[in-house]
Amino acid sequence: MTENSRIDVPIKGQASKFSGIVAKGLPKAKHRLVREMIYAVQAGKEIKLSSVAGSLNVPLINTEDRLS
Repeated sequence: MTENSRIDVPIKGQASKFSGIVAKGLPKAKHRLVREMIYAVQAGKEIKLSSVAGSLNVPLINTEDRLS
């Protein structure tokens, strides 16, 4: 397990728990969006959409469009 993975797990857990509170009652897709945005802003420490998409560690081709 790398050092980034050890740091990543608690951050994802916190984001998931908080997003469950914030997105309560929303459809599954919107709940996922809220969870990913909270995690990405927390992990990337920036709110620019390209930075948020980059901190999700997924291909950027459609991610930025999906988040917008």
